[in-house]
Amino acid sequence: MTDPRNETADPPMTEPAARDDAAAFLRKHGMYYEDYDMERILCILRAAMEEDLRAGASSGRMIPCFTGDYRAPSGDVCISVLDIGGSNVRCAVLTIGPKGLCQIQNRLSFPTPGTDRPTDTARFFGQIVEKCRENLTFNEIGICFSFAALPQKGRDAVILAGGKQLQVPDMPGKKVGESFRAALAVHGLLHSQRITVINDTAAAAFGGVMAEAGAFSSYIGFIYGTGMNVCYREMSGDWINTEAGTYTCVPAGDLDDAFDSTLIDPGCDRLEKMVSGGYQGGLMTCILRAALSERVILSGLPDTALTTRDISAFSNEPYGLNRIARACTNDRDRAVIAAVCDFMTKRSARICAAVITAALLRTGTGTSPERPVWITAEGSTYLKQKGFREEMDACMEQLAVQRHGLHLKTGNVPDAILKGTAAASQAQGTALRLK
Repeated sequence: MTDPRNETADPPMTEPAARDDAAAFLRKHGMYYEDYDMERILCILRAAMEEDLRAGASSGRMIPCFTGDYRAPSGDVCISVLDIGGSNVRCAVLTIGPKGLCQIQNRLSFPTPGTDRPTDTARFFGQIVEKCRENLTFNEIGICFSFAALPQKGRDAVILAGGKQLQVPDMPGKKVGESFRAALAVHGLLHSQRITVINDTAAAAFGGVMAEAGAFSSYIGFIYGTGMNVCYREMSGDWINTEAGTYTCVPAGDLDDAFDSTLIDPGCDRLEKMVSGGYQGGLMTCILRAALSERVILSGLPDTALTTRDISAFSNEPYGLNRIARACTNDRDRAVIAAVCDFMTKRSARICAAVITAALLRTGTGTSPERPVWITAEGSTYLKQKGFREEMDACMEQLAVQRHGLHLKTGNVPDAILKGTAAASQAQGTALRLK
């Protein structure tokens, strides 16, 4: 008999009975996507966002970015740009001029310190400076810092929390730019550099501004990678970093709660833990353990915890040589697990669509088809998760377009974070803080 793993095309994975079993299992645990009403989630999020705006940036959400408006330089400017992300650090030298981006050179990439073992703030920034030192010779440095931080009017930002399971316990309360400047001094690289710190979601929005300037009524940055977040521009002109992943108001299932209790920061970043790539492996491990315990499946869970890559590999090749496929001993389990992965992707898409629509409504724009809102969508999970983009587009069409009459266009801007961080370093003025 032919080994099905050697077939060029996967056998059908949509057996109604298997999908029904997967749906019943997730519904029992409060996690089935069809039970997540997007309009209800939108209402919950809008109320929470309004409350946090009134409370001010001390809430840790709805944070004014104080970025101002991008102004193209009169001549070419070389900018050292660092993207300090939840999984990796990227570094490059960008040259921008009167007509926008000229070139990107000297790209570097390496794992983010503190993601594999504990460290402290000085070593965290010291390791980054050491690995990027060849790029840090210019007078302009732009840092995209992808963790919760409170922007300051002087272009720096105070770190509020590590998040994304970053193991740097002394980081909260320190300033990103100040800490980076200290690391430059230790490595003999400090001179008269001007350092601008920006959040990754704001950088995505600014990347859209650079790529699509003038063609849209407003710009939104949406990050869906290790974490999840949105940045938009209020009607007052203030750019707002929502830190949407920290919200706890969206209903979660009991397996969401069980997974959260195993992490180093239970109770924090609940929305992010429900949807984002940095947590999908752990959440799916918890889900499949429950499915095995309840005999919904009899195989399919490897001996060690799953990663997000494991989930992605199985979703794309359920009969491949990935860890989940190899652990499956029968086609029924394979079909149920594939359905669970699909349904969880659909749940993520619904939640993300509600988050983006809440931001869209706060811009007060996008009401005319001639002037839609541009949404720069970034992040490894957005680009790689099977079916997510198509599902989120469908959810946005249903919720934002049909239900609320908004006009939008979503797209990926190549190197949006690097471009947006460079643009922020050239931003002039300071947006008015919300009253």
